[in-house]
Amino acid sequence: MINENKIKKVEELNDKFKRIKSAVFTDLTGLNVAQVTELRRRLRDSSAEFKVLKNTLALRASKGTSFEELSEYFLGPTSIAFSYEDVLVPVKVIMGYSKEQPNLKIKGGFVEGKKIEINKIEE
Repeated sequence: MINENKIKKVEELNDKFKRIKSAVFTDLTGLNVAQVTELRRRLRDSSAEFKVLKNTLALRASKGTSFEELSEYFLGPTSIAFSYEDVLVPVKVIMGYSKEQPNLKIKGGFVEGKKIEINKIEE
């Protein structure tokens, strides 16, 4: 039987994927709770959002959106920092924090409908 809660989460995530202007996909393995909380605070203070994704739900939610081509990022522990307005905010915050916390792994990104590789994010 399909869980109604999961259906609602997929619908909400699909709506977010349709509205996101930029995003950075990360792996938080190796960060403790205080470090993740600090990252969330910095993103929130910069008018960006942060979400730890459940890969199966994210893959379903990506259908019909620009995120559909990003399925390779939905493997292993995955989180996403994103903005609906300023395309540079998630990149700046994540890149700055990854210099302080080398355990924060950047998987790739998304800017205005296009997949961005790690080396382009670093530039």
